[in-house]
Amino acid sequence: MAKCEITLKFQDDSIVVRDARIIKKMELVNRAITSELPNWETEDTIFTLDSELPFLKGFGVFMISNILKYRPPPADDFTTRAEEYPEANALDLDQLKPIIELANYTESEDFMNSIGFVIAKKLDNLEVDQIAAFFGVDCRDDEDIFDENDGWTHPKAEMFKRLNRDQAVEQEE
Repeated sequence: MAKCEITLKFQDDSIVVRDARIIKKMELVNRAITSELPNWETEDTIFTLDSELPFLKGFGVFMISNILKYRPPPADDFTTRAEEYPEANALDLDQLKPIIELANYTESEDFMNSIGFVIAKKLDNLEVDQIAAFFGVDCRDDEDIFDENDGWTHPKAEMFKRLNRDQAVEQEE
């Protein structure tokens, strides 16, 4: 097997990746290396990515440590739980946000979708105004739900409030 040492520069430090399988999961990095060294997978390769990844090293370490074992659940599988991604599930939403952004930036699709799944499961327990705050958008309470200016529908937050069983029965009556 060919020697592989790929240095990824982050905002605060660098990481050397020695596993070609990890590099191949990061499509952006894979393309950058292949454009300069087309045979990098079969020849000994020591390479430093010219561009700095605009993220902190800690997020890169997390991604590199988990990228090979994280697979997103199939679209038709409703039994997968966030606990099946224990490292990601242990983090809060503010910690997961830059990790999914890094995965998106490096075009690590399976890893990005896995982190997205964990984020979705965490958001599932929040109220709509908390979800809006996470995404950095306004949660409007106005009557007109269709905005002619932007073409988007902006339903009232109360439409998404979770009802307990008694409230749901009362609302149906």
